[in-house]
Amino acid sequence: MGSTSLIRNNLPVISPSISDKSVSKGKSFTLDLSDFENDVEDSGSALAWEIISFGSNVSVSLIGKILTINGLVLGSSDVVLRLVDLDLDFDDVSFSVDVQKAKSSSSGGGSSGCRNEWECSLWSDCVDGVMVRDCIDRRNCNTEKNRPIELESCSVFDFIKEGDNSSVISLNSSFSGVEIISDSYFVWEDYIVWIVLVLVILILVILILIMLVI
Repeated sequence: MGSTSLIRNNLPVISPSISDKSVSKGKSFTLDLSDFENDVEDSGSALAWEIISFGSNVSVSLIGKILTINGLVLGSSDVVLRLVDLDLDFDDVSFSVDVQKAKSSSSGGGSSGCRNEWECSLWSDCVDGVMVRDCIDRRNCNTEKNRPIELESCSVFDFIKEGDNSSVISLNSSFSGVEIISDSYFVWEDYIVWIVLVLVILILVILILIMLVI
């Protein structure tokens, strides 16, 4: 009596199991399902994936072995997938997808909703025709929007705006030995002509008086 051999078919196994996922509303994510398939006999194109079911708050598409899930409506639902081999044996997996509210764009440090708050140091002395200062963003928005000027050309006198008043803050290093007493001191040179003229008139008057006395 001849013996019969028993051929045992090995079932495909989804391993590791697909964990629960979360996605922001209006966003999507993808999974490479080839990372989750195991079969002793079959592999590669001999294994195929199928979408069995999913909730109405998501859309699910499968191209080859790339699964794409889009978040449509807030809430949670289960996605069921099936791995099938050439013998039509299969293994199913179910995982949850939680659609969450999209994060506000203003929450991130470098997002467009972050409003810069610049704080600058005083201007440095004028060195080689340039004065500098440092400005930092107290809100750490990681953007350069509305960044104040930090380098500016200068001459003998450097001016810095303080409210509505302008005041001299430094002298060029070549004039460091000059002492400015006041910016409103009396300038004799501007009146020397008038002084000479008055003296001449006084002398003439004195001479006329002397001649009349004689």
